Amino acid sequence: MVLGRGPCVVPVRPDDEHAIIVMAGEVSVGETAVVPGKLAYLGPGPDEIPLVATGSVRLMLLGGVPFETRPLIWWNFVARDNGEVDRAADAWNDGDERFGDPGSELARVAAPRRPWNPA
Repeated sequence: MVLGRGPCVVPVRPDDEHAIIVMAGEVSVGETAVVPGKLAYLGPGPDEIPLVATGSVRLMLLGGVPFETRPLIWWNFVARDNGEVDRAADAWNDGDERFGDPGSELARVAAPRRPWNPA
């Protein structure tokens, strides 16, 4: 999404949770300034998100149905539990095609040992 300087209101689904990631510029969500390298999490509830751009802004608005449980985020994986991460890390390390071709001449970086599964 590209915004020009000034206020903007973005309609959203109130049942979904949302986040804003700014790639260029700065935008305010309420009292919070969001700049590149920061993420603004906006939980479910509102049916619109008021934004104020300080100038030209390029951002991503992410949204979706909230997770039923808190997700486990480890290295490059997002899962529901340690077992899912173990299976994904093993598949990554085995070069499973589900991850596609990284498009680089550099060697694939292996997922490190998981702290809950040192084997």
